[in-house]
Amino acid sequence: MIGDCFAIARNDNFKIFFIAALLFIFSGCNSGSVPMLSAETEDKTKFPVEQIHLFPKHENGGTFFNPWPSPVERKRPATGFVAKLLFKHQLNLNSPKKPAFSGFPEIKKGEVGFTFIGHATYRIAWQDFVVLTDPFFSKRASPFSWFGPKRKVLPAASMEEVGRVDVILISHNHYDHLDELAVNYWGNKALYVVPLGLKKWFNERGVTKVVELDWGQQVTIGDAKITALPLMHWSKRKWSDDRQSLWAAHIVEKEGKKIYFAGDTGYGPVFKMTGELFPSIDAAILPIGGYEPRDVLGQNHINPEEAVQALLDIKAKTGLGSHWGAIQLTEEPFDEPPKRLAEAVSKAGLPKERFRVLQTGESFLLTKE
Repeated sequence: MIGDCFAIARNDNFKIFFIAALLFIFSGCNSGSVPMLSAETEDKTKFPVEQIHLFPKHENGGTFFNPWPSPVERKRPATGFVAKLLFKHQLNLNSPKKPAFSGFPEIKKGEVGFTFIGHATYRIAWQDFVVLTDPFFSKRASPFSWFGPKRKVLPAASMEEVGRVDVILISHNHYDHLDELAVNYWGNKALYVVPLGLKKWFNERGVTKVVELDWGQQVTIGDAKITALPLMHWSKRKWSDDRQSLWAAHIVEKEGKKIYFAGDTGYGPVFKMTGELFPSIDAAILPIGGYEPRDVLGQNHINPEEAVQALLDIKAKTGLGSHWGAIQLTEEPFDEPPKRLAEAVSKAGLPKERFRVLQTGESFLLTKE
């Protein structure tokens, strides 16, 4: 695929540009050589981890894989999609729009507040506990500040406005989900819960407050418990680290509420497994964007119809859409995901409030039953 793309390069300058452009997709840059710092003893003492569920083998020689087949067949290579992505969407010179935002909701005892910051970033707040999912605040999903997929909509709140964060959940190692700008900002002020294989990346940047979980492992943080669960995805940040870290969903349990977060995923049996292992999930944050073309992306990205089916498989009481409305990374129209989701919810015979799509900056309050 890469060789086919290089065939269109006509001169050395363009080759340099094109190599740089491809780099952020395939992808990444090697940052720094800061000596590794270890927080293993602190993690095990303050944040105990236990294995509470077992799943099929999903690692071989340091490389992770999905142990379940995808129902979507990949029918063509990504060459044409990559070229179109580069030249149709990413040379965006427009300034990103600032969304409406009136502040975070006041949380009372027994309530959970959700604010959609943008893309896959949600602020999930109990009265005394704040969780941030896949914080993405950079202008581009790229190793470069000058080139790469550029935001069309700014985050609803700045990192300073988000304020105190207790736990940051990272679902996988892609630029739009693991943002070095956000990691540098929060540093060791928050605890990062990350999939297996990612702790080293944080330690190399001087961040030691990290708990690394395999699928089925659970960490206890005060009166909260966070469990890593399977997804159907992959990871890559630079040329040499393809699938060398795991990808995971997370369940956060606190004060009788169960919140599920999937950063990015294809459709598969993982959702029914989740519903069986964790009955009565109160809210599930599921991706609804980033799905076209299906014959390229379908194995690793659910579309709105699959998101509705995933919600039903999980048996969650409420669905919340994510992974849309901030940055154009795929070929579906920018504003299509919420429209298709509404149609899929209606077709499934569900009330529209069963699967909500918050606008960037909008909040939803999960109240006492």
